[in-house]
Amino acid sequence: MIVRKKKRLGDLLVEEGVLTQEQLMEALKKQRELGLRLGETIAELQLADEQAIAAAFNVIRKEYTDKFANIDLSSKADVSALTTETSARNDADTKLTS
Repeated sequence: MIVRKKKRLGDLLVEEGVLTQEQLMEALKKQRELGLRLGETIAELQLADEQAIAAAFNVIRKEYTDKFANIDLSSKADVSALTTETSARNDADTKLTS
């Protein structure tokens, strides 16, 4: 199974030229202060409009839909790999928010 790096909203908006790296850093700092989600913070700071943020989320959603559509749930190897990857990501997310 090929494991690809998870696309993150901020990185995708920078890749697409919607935000600069500096604007992303500003939004991430403000996000921690306000306790909002990144998309909400970017919209609050008026760094991007809701349409651009929604388009980025659609790219991320499509990536996950495509990824999970190809998993054979009858295969113990695919289920084991998926469970391990999901568990590792949840652990990493918990550490980042703690």
